[in-house]
Amino acid sequence: MPRGGPQAGWLDRRMDPHMLEWIDDPAVPIEIRRRTMAGLDRFNRFAGGYWIFAHTALRCLPDVAVDPRILELGA
Repeated sequence: MPRGGPQAGWLDRRMDPHMLEWIDDPAVPIEIRRRTMAGLDRFNRFAGGYWIFAHTALRCLPDVAVDPRILELGA
């Protein structure tokens, strides 16, 4: 089933509003977006979010991956 568009499941269609996310909206002043991103970064460092997401992603790799490294974790 496609991720988005008219042939997608009802939940994917509901979660695909064809709108910018708040953090990407150019109408929101850049300084507010930067402070928001800094706050999200602090939260993920404090709560261990980066570690949890990284280890979840690494568990999806085959066992043959030797010393895998994560370049970027996307939302």
